[in-house]
Amino acid sequence: MLRPEPLILDSERHVLYDRFVPAIHPLRQFDSYLDFSFILPLVAERYHDEIGRPAEHLEQMFRLLFAQFSLNLSDETICLVARESVALGLFLHPSITETRPLTVLPRYPVRGLT
Repeated sequence: MLRPEPLILDSERHVLYDRFVPAIHPLRQFDSYLDFSFILPLVAERYHDEIGRPAEHLEQMFRLLFAQFSLNLSDETICLVARESVALGLFLHPSITETRPLTVLPRYPVRGLT
């Protein structure tokens, strides 16, 4: 199931973004110049409207992938940084119900992944 709603920072998080992330920060500049909403129409036909569990927001996943590539971080490191960095956490545009940015890898090592 695809979540088609766009990712928009609410006013509280926008204030945090303005206060704690300087305007010259690369992720803030990427956020202001790039529109990541193009990914939703590209993959919409691959998701069923009613069958399956809701997927992570694809725009958020693409933002995470873009940040990983632009900051030259590994999979594990980008997940750790997403949990700790205010700049990256706000760049991902978390929804109002999310308290922490998403993580892709498990918190503890799993046999076969290490």
